[in-house]
Amino acid sequence: MTKSTLMTVSYTDSGKEVFLRNYADMVVYDEHGGKKILCAIRFGGYPEQVEAMSSAICGGGSISIEIDSKQIQFKTLEKKYLKTVNHDGIYAEATLIARDDVQKKKEDNKESGISEKKLDEPDELAVNEIADLPPRSTFIYVKSGDRDALFDAVDEKTAVPLIPEFRNYALSELEQRGILWPLKVIGASQKLEAWILKCESGDANIISVIEEGLFAGNISIPGASTDSEEPFGDVDSITEYLTKFGTAIAERIKKLFDPLFDPAKDSLSPEVMEVNRYIEKMAGYPLYDAQLAVAESIKRQLDNHKIGLIIAECGAGKTKIGLTAIAATIAGIRSNQLTEKKTKTFNLVLCPSHITRKWVREIEESVPDTFAGIVGSITDFDRLYKKYEKGEQSCYAVISKETARDGYMRTPAVIWSRRHNTFMSAPAAVNW
Repeated sequence: MTKSTLMTVSYTDSGKEVFLRNYADMVVYDEHGGKKILCAIRFGGYPEQVEAMSSAICGGGSISIEIDSKQIQFKTLEKKYLKTVNHDGIYAEATLIARDDVQKKKEDNKESGISEKKLDEPDELAVNEIADLPPRSTFIYVKSGDRDALFDAVDEKTAVPLIPEFRNYALSELEQRGILWPLKVIGASQKLEAWILKCESGDANIISVIEEGLFAGNISIPGASTDSEEPFGDVDSITEYLTKFGTAIAERIKKLFDPLFDPAKDSLSPEVMEVNRYIEKMAGYPLYDAQLAVAESIKRQLDNHKIGLIIAECGAGKTKIGLTAIAATIAGIRSNQLTEKKTKTFNLVLCPSHITRKWVREIEESVPDTFAGIVGSITDFDRLYKKYEKGEQSCYAVISKETARDGYMRTPAVIWSRRHNTFMSAPAAVNW
């Protein structure tokens, strides 16, 4: 601290016979409402004195600061300061900065009301939607004369979308309407500006500034059409919208998404074609071209060790499509191993109880060298797995989601016996 810029900071509590004195080199305060409210201060002294003064200020005690040979009383904000303390030898320096109201909401369960926070950490809104924002006061600190930095800070403090083209109008209107006003900064070693931004519930006052500016033509969105014609013209329904813009939407989707399999450009893999021939032999019909395209896409997804989802209405053939993809993937693994040894797999199917038999039937008529069975108990599962271990075929264990969910019966851990007037151990829980 420079001796010529130091200001004496005093706190007195006659009832408790407490008198504290420190020296500050920076004071920021608000006199917008007639009273001088301390918003930020940096002061130093012996560590015990610094800690005591910090507690007095954060506790809401009024302090006196000598500025230009005049004693000025300041009201403090109880439990509403962020504090940092630095030590240099036998001396300490504290910086207290008033928190935004939103931050107080986030930390109001802390007894001291003091948050150990670095000065360069950004403040964050506690809500995600504008409508949920509470009324609040937020503090802004920027380099003196930097209007761009001031506008960026205002943009960070509010959820209202602001763009650089709004800067001059927005700052001017916010100041004129008393939504944004400057604080008094004294003694800062660097040129600094401090401001308060007063936001109403849901940022309604800031929204009003932007909406009125757009309506009056004082600001405009870059690239927006100035024509009076409505952008959707005479479109009154989804059908009309798709009729008018469907081609453009389809082209946009094509540019955004690169499909794993494009039937117009790519060929089906030999593995998928082989499984399809097996299905035609066993079931009497092949898969449709659209079903084969989906199966090929899922196979390629599985080849990349990723999860594949088939989403379609009832009757679209999701079961056979999925089985085809899995069987083709396994066949591809066999061919890549360059060996005659068969690769068998044990698979689990979880499905609604009314289609467990359907799954077994479709598995055995769709996947070569495979058998399936319905699992209703641990015994069924063990029997199916032993058959899989001994044989050369792959296996699908089909379990209804109802069985999987309600697989265990519960019994009491202990039973009170009136005859023996004591507790008795209950039988062990029975599974399935």
